[in-house]
Amino acid sequence: MLVALLPVLAVQALVWGVMMAWSARGPHDFPALPAHFLDLGVQLLALCALAGLGYAAGALLGPIAAGLAAAAAAFALLAGYVAVPGAMLRPFFVIGDGSPRLGFVPHLGFGGVQAVLLLVLACALFAVPGQVSRTKKAPWRAAACGALVIGCLVAPAWVDAGPYRMVTSNASDCRGSSPVVCDYAESAERRFVYEESVRTLVAAAREVGYDSLAPDHVHMVVDSSPPAGDAAMFTMTTQSFFDPHAPGTVAGIIDVAGVLITPRHCDQLYQDVWPPDAYWQATDTLMVTWLDLVGVDRSEIGMLDESIEPVGPHESAELVEALGSCDPSLLGPLP
Repeated sequence: MLVALLPVLAVQALVWGVMMAWSARGPHDFPALPAHFLDLGVQLLALCALAGLGYAAGALLGPIAAGLAAAAAAFALLAGYVAVPGAMLRPFFVIGDGSPRLGFVPHLGFGGVQAVLLLVLACALFAVPGQVSRTKKAPWRAAACGALVIGCLVAPAWVDAGPYRMVTSNASDCRGSSPVVCDYAESAERRFVYEESVRTLVAAAREVGYDSLAPDHVHMVVDSSPPAGDAAMFTMTTQSFFDPHAPGTVAGIIDVAGVLITPRHCDQLYQDVWPPDAYWQATDTLMVTWLDLVGVDRSEIGMLDESIEPVGPHESAELVEALGSCDPSLLGPLP
């Protein structure tokens, strides 16, 4: 069984190597970190554990029942660790959710524990005694293997860890002035998607005295729910203007204005409760006001309360301050 598994592991390692080499193409070098090789080891051990699951099913059950049981068990494992709350250290967490990892690197502690769990799990499954065994030690051996398997599967519920750790949360590739626009080096080549609209909005606001809508800095943040202090008003996320069907499309000025006035540093936005009407009224008012300064007709914005009208510099400054301070009267209280 193990000999038959070797070609599969070799193909997986080859595909991984080609993907890593492809990722290194472009203006920015791919960071070759030891943790990335640990990730490959985890993937190979996951394949070994799943193969061991098939071996154990074959050892305990008949040929037909073994295939059905192994397939059902593998599906339950892969689906269960995604659905079960609190199982952060999933033994089979080998791909992730596909979200951007700018500013993050793989967590060596997480990957190390994950590799140990998968190794023990694979060894325990391959050690399951077959039906032909008639030795007195077979029941005890089966019980020990079962205990190890159960232990590897339930242990993650008591381990508080994540697959990635943040090494930097600052977008350091900056250019221009009034405002300074900062992005991550890895994604700065896409700055053309939004930069012109950002500068148009800020210039229009500064020209007529709307200083609250003319920030000195506009920067990118790594995620839609960044840690406190990493984001505030006038920030964007790496996914804000990404269209998978048209990645080279320039973002419209309406979309850019809507993203910039989002107070993504406020914890209230990441609760299960929908923000109150006051929040939407405040953001819609700022959006109508800002777009009016650049000559965008409100009929082009869509899905706005028709009663909302542009406000003056003083009123817009009050709204920006309230949103920037996460005012509970606008965003609601924290639970």
